[in-house]
Amino acid sequence: MNHRPYLSLITVSRNDDYGGTDAFSRMELAINSRLEQLEKHAIESELILVDWNPPKDKPLLYNAINWPKNLKYCTTRTIIVPFDIHKIFKYYEKLEIIMIQAINCGIRRARGEFILPSHIDLLYSDELIQYISLK
Repeated sequence: MNHRPYLSLITVSRNDDYGGTDAFSRMELAINSRLEQLEKHAIESELILVDWNPPKDKPLLYNAINWPKNLKYCTTRTIIVPFDIHKIFKYYEKLEIIMIQAINCGIRRARGEFILPSHIDLLYSDELIQYISLK
């Protein structure tokens, strides 16, 4: 996609079940659900995944997620924020993700006309995505 997308969706996580029990599976389900809905309703969009302070002993999120193939309307991008950046923030020793900074990292790099930050496991109703598609 060489033009500005209509919508940028931003999700923040890391590959260590940050966010509770079975967080990775819930995140993967939510991401794939969003992508399926964006494709179904032909919304020119991008999904930005911010991989904040990725654990050294696990694959990066982009490599761990089973991404759908042949997306026509939605592109995906991953922004990796390493520990060296994470440690400049207050309380970095106590928090694995500095959430507001991570969301802002995605927002600053988003190209969409509209931006929608989202929790890792939030599912949207099809009616909402259809409404968004009505531009």
